[in-house]
Amino acid sequence: MIKLKIVVFTFLFAMMGVLTVSADGDYRITDLNEVVRIDANGDARITKKVTYHFDDEMNGVYFKESLKKGTASQSLQWGGLTSIEVSHNNGEKQTILPRQGDSSYGYVETKTSQQVQEKIYYPVQENDQLTMFYHYTLKGVVVNWDDIAEINWLPIGTRDVAIEKLRLEFALPNQPASTLKAWVHGRSVGHVLVNKKQANITVNSKKIGPYRRSPYLF
Repeated sequence: MIKLKIVVFTFLFAMMGVLTVSADGDYRITDLNEVVRIDANGDARITKKVTYHFDDEMNGVYFKESLKKGTASQSLQWGGLTSIEVSHNNGEKQTILPRQGDSSYGYVETKTSQQVQEKIYYPVQENDQLTMFYHYTLKGVVVNWDDIAEINWLPIGTRDVAIEKLRLEFALPNQPASTLKAWVHGRSVGHVLVNKKQANITVNSKKIGPYRRSPYLF
């Protein structure tokens, strides 16, 4: 059970600094909206909405989730993928199923102790837009100490282009929260909103620079 008398969220956004990493210019991430709902057992149910704009023909995108936490915390555990959905050029959402054979559509999951990767086959043309909806669970997100429950996590993974607009929302299981704190490590301009009554935290930022170089298209 999470000790909710004092809850301290520590979001390590070291990747939010503007880094001098060159991208290949084939796509842009115009919007990332992530909602993290913390269950009473400390697991996190996550919905990540990512909008990509493409400047060239591509076969699909990668989704990557780091299982690393802060240096003093244990690694996260992959709780499983619930579903992947896609809206193509603002059309109706469609469910992406596991890839069968050499199909041009579907996803393939690869998991290590450090990262989970979904390789999503969905061909696009120049000037297309995809909005991807990733629904999944991470276990062990909350660390319980004697007097606090803490989240010390990198919620945004590696990428080779900037994120033009970001919104993160964290919702706790019990309302209200008597004491709730949060801070962000990074150089990007943004703000953190803490709502004790609703027991949630919202982080907004613009223009988050690339963080390391990791292929997100194929």
